[in-house]
Amino acid sequence: MCATGIMGFGIEGGYFIADNMRLTASLEWASNSMVNIFSLDGYTKQSQFHINLGGHWHIGRWDVGGGVIVGNTTFEYIAADTELGGANDDRYGNLSFRDRHTTLGLSYEAGCMISPFLRIGAYFQPAIALGAGYSHSFGAKLTIYLPFINAVVCK
Repeated sequence: MCATGIMGFGIEGGYFIADNMRLTASLEWASNSMVNIFSLDGYTKQSQFHINLGGHWHIGRWDVGGGVIVGNTTFEYIAADTELGGANDDRYGNLSFRDRHTTLGLSYEAGCMISPFLRIGAYFQPAIALGAGYSHSFGAKLTIYLPFINAVVCK
């Protein structure tokens, strides 16, 4: 199965345990649910929700990090209304279904602080979808930091 994510959202908390070393915990969600929603033909939707626990090592404005993820991935097929002229995908048949699996995996991430409150980065998250095999996601992140203390990471 393959899907292209359109949008994601996450919330993260972090704490510096030593100079240049930050521990993080985040909740993240991504979905492609708006890709074919207006199609008469059968289409697929895929979404992912997970918790990410990890750490980041900061080198000036740059950082690299990793961690572990646990969550779920959902694959859904919405069958076409053939009475209106829609066609179903032969791979999935004529009935709609939803396939949800728990995922366990790793997270790799790198980024750069472009201002004291804005970070851009990229990530790769390979995982095992229990009962369904392999699952992964990768992409770009734009992070807005809202500091609750007087510490700023960017030098």
